[in-house]
Amino acid sequence: MAKINYAKYMADFTPQREWVEGKGLFLVIAFFTGGIAGGLYLISLLQNFFAGALAAWLIVMLVKFPSHMLFLGHPFRFWRLLWRPNTSWVSRTMIAEMMFSVFPFLQLAAWASRLDPTMHALIGWLPWASIYPVLVVLSAFAAFAMITGTGFIIAGATGIQAWNTTMVPLLMVSYSFLGGTGLMLLMSPLVGRSAQDLHAVEALALWLLAITAFLVLVYLWTVYYAGPAAKRSVTELFKGRAAPVFIPGVLVLGLLVPIVVLLAGLVSPPSTTVIAAAALCELIGGFSMRYSLLKAGVFAPLV
Repeated sequence: MAKINYAKYMADFTPQREWVEGKGLFLVIAFFTGGIAGGLYLISLLQNFFAGALAAWLIVMLVKFPSHMLFLGHPFRFWRLLWRPNTSWVSRTMIAEMMFSVFPFLQLAAWASRLDPTMHALIGWLPWASIYPVLVVLSAFAAFAMITGTGFIIAGATGIQAWNTTMVPLLMVSYSFLGGTGLMLLMSPLVGRSAQDLHAVEALALWLLAITAFLVLVYLWTVYYAGPAAKRSVTELFKGRAAPVFIPGVLVLGLLVPIVVLLAGLVSPPSTTVIAAAALCELIGGFSMRYSLLKAGVFAPLV
């Protein structure tokens, strides 16, 4: 265990490391994949896109859950986190994730039985018609709760002034839906979706980029004036530990490049390759934002 410099901790700003360095990187991955999966799932429900909903469920099961377990170190501790939903956003979010592992699985099975004759022959006898709307509602609730829970977990860390704001949950929701559109733009050509469907996702992505850029600006402005520790966190984003990721990853690749590409597409339709590159930039921006936010967090000096 590293030796703690208590004198420095008491007299100077101390960077938060547990959630972003070492095993903390697994937590960043869990926050990112849970967000984009939830966003993709909800948008797929609205667009009746089975492949997108299935991909979202698989991302949670194959990437998000294992990343959380690796961060915890002792997987059996996971169950202890479920027993305080009345007071803990960690418990609420974990419960939402458990719901997402069950209800979308059932909903996707019911959905598949409607689309595929073989699946219908295997499980079509089950009472899907009567319970399908309930499964859709429960799945959508679990997805949205998983998205918002991440933001409230971060905002609930009151020792980090830059996180203790309602802007953080709003940012996480916006970036989750933006990441969902990015994944959908990447997937759509591969599964043969129509040009009309692709244009609808592009338009949604452009609106989400504008909203996200606005929220980032509001967050930076409000946090800069929230207190000395919060101001230091903003400085870390532009000049400090988080700057090498925040400036190129969030501002340039994550926002500027996709906005320019999609705006240009309103004049002259871009190629599928260009759209895929812009979508990939959106995903890079979403990961970079979560990483930068956690990396820039600092504890205020005690004296």
